[in-house]
Amino acid sequence: MKFDPQYWLRDYFGFSKKEINGFFILSFLLVFIIATPLFYPFFIKKETFSNQEQKELNSLLASLPPPSDNQQDYSKKSYSKKQSSKVGELFIFDPNTVSEAELLRLGFSKYLTNNFLKYRSKGVKFYRSEQIQKIYGMEEDFFVQITPYMTFPKREKKKWDKKDTYSKYDKKDNSKYDSEDADKKPIKYKKPTLTSFEINEADTATLKKVRGIGAVLSQRIVDFREKLGGFVSLEQVKEVYGLSPEVIEELSKYALFSDNIGIKKININQASAISLSYHPYLSKKQADVIIQYRTQHGNFGSIEDLKKIKILNDDLVSKLAPYLSF
Repeated sequence: MKFDPQYWLRDYFGFSKKEINGFFILSFLLVFIIATPLFYPFFIKKETFSNQEQKELNSLLASLPPPSDNQQDYSKKSYSKKQSSKVGELFIFDPNTVSEAELLRLGFSKYLTNNFLKYRSKGVKFYRSEQIQKIYGMEEDFFVQITPYMTFPKREKKKWDKKDTYSKYDKKDNSKYDSEDADKKPIKYKKPTLTSFEINEADTATLKKVRGIGAVLSQRIVDFREKLGGFVSLEQVKEVYGLSPEVIEELSKYALFSDNIGIKKININQASAISLSYHPYLSKKQADVIIQYRTQHGNFGSIEDLKKIKILNDDLVSKLAPYLSF
């Protein structure tokens, strides 16, 4: 049997005749684009000099004057403003008050002296030698030799220093006292207490008091409750994503599920398919079937009428019952 690529592509990919033609054209373009760089050198004409042009260029270069000694030395010299510092007359000095003349006596180069004075003029206060080491242009060997001759003022304690704050705490009860009033009673913080609450009336602030429930879970519980129309049992709360068994157990100690408190009902004989599909227990297909059944057979008289719809099983109807009115 003769191999036919069009028949094979149509059979394997399910292409139509137009799609097969487009496939071949696209394949050809891809191959052309990929192969183009391989043939590119053959179409580029290299620039070459004629013998006469080459001779003229060589004679022009030969006629140029040779570089002067200053030009030759320019590439070898470093014209950076940075100059090396050499140790001069060593004496005890305070970096916060030392003058320009004294820095030069110590061996500071003019470049390093200018950097030092500019750095200090910004209001910097020196308390340790490491600060001076960071000055641009400071060489390691020079810094090591002058470090023993540096003297620094003692740093003043600030009111907010950690050592001061520790002194404001009493070691026995770890309570903070006012430093100005030693007779003042310690500040005591009480953990917020939690009492029983109606689950369908609780806001996120109340839910966050339950151990294990934070901002995310509390908002998730409220959102699911609104879509559902209210909780009628603890089992429904377990359907909220992210609640662990430990959190459910803790919530069961405080949550109350009183009948008809906070329960929102849907009138099954007036609701549209769209409004029914918003309920977490119903899919769009199930909502459409309910409306079609109502259109064909008339209004629903009780929950038992819903059980006649084959697509709805008894468990689903039982779960929907608290949220439907007739």
